[in-house]
Parts: sequence; C-alpha cells; structure tokens
Amino acid sequence: MADKPLVKIPILGKMMVWGHVFAVDRTKSDRAALRTAMARLEAGNIVGIFPEKGIRHGKTSVLGGAELAIGTASLWKMMDVPVIPMVIIGSDQVYDWKHYYRRPRVFIRVGKTLPPDKTASREELRDRIASAWRELYEGMIRDYKIEPDELPKSAQERWGQPAPLTE
Repeated sequence: MADKPLVKIPILGKMMVWGHVFAVDRTKSDRAALRTAMARLEAGNIVGIFPEKGIRHGKTSVLGGAELAIGTASLWKMMDVPVIPMVIIGSDQVYDWKHYYRRPRVFIRVGKTLPPDKTASREELRDRIASAWRELYEGMIRDYKIEPDELPKSAQERWGQPAPLTE
C-alpha cells in the first residue's frame, strides 16, 4: 500500500504497480484501498502498510511517542490475521545530496509476529502494534549504535530547510 502520489510518478509508479503496490488516498477514508487490502489478505497475500503517513520524526512519529491512527488495527481486527511489525531507519537519507556519493546506512528489523486477537479492542491492538515498533526502534538504536543524524528526518530538514508542518 503506497500513497497515491507515489504511484503516479511516471517510472517509479509503473515499477510499483508491477510489484503489486496499490494506491491509498490519504486525503480521505479510502474504501477502495481498504477493499483491495482485504481481498489480498483473504487470498493469503501479505499487505505492507506504512501507517505513519510518510516520514515522521520526533514527537510526530509513532516511534517518538505519537499515537498511531486506528486504521491498521481496524484492518487487523476485521481480517483476523497476524501482524508482523517492522521498522526501517535510514531510508530518508536518500534526500540528502551527500548520499549520492556515499551510501547511507539503512537498518531494517522485523519483530515477533503479533497473533490475531478477536477479543481485543481496536485500541488495544493499536497499542500492541505501536509498542512492538517502539521496542524494535529502541533496540535498533542501541544495537547498531545509530547516530542522531541517521534518525528519520523530513526531506526539507535533510535539505537544510524548516521541517514541514504535520497533522
């Protein structure tokens, strides 16, 4: 699942669609994207969701303590499937021009599978996902000795401009 504008980028968008990526319109409650996600899960496929709605950092990030939107937990509860939490740190560094000459460090960690739980509320499920991410994130910073400059930043910050206003 990817933000609709990404799928509209001429070459990148085609590659994403070939890779079975489908668009979600983040400006509204996108029922078509929800139906696509549900159909793929029913067919036994994996659906990758980036629920922070783009690169977030600091207090605007779930990893930094912000509340996770309820959508991912709602889908988890409806479909009664396991969730595999994953954290990626460093991918935003491609926005920094110096990394065109020096490859940035990118870290990926996959957590323990969270089993489905029909008895839990959406809020409880949301909190389980957020907790699993925070645990992964903190472990990655500690284990890989990730430097402050490698932590998520907006493209604007990487370019030396003020961070964008977020919701």
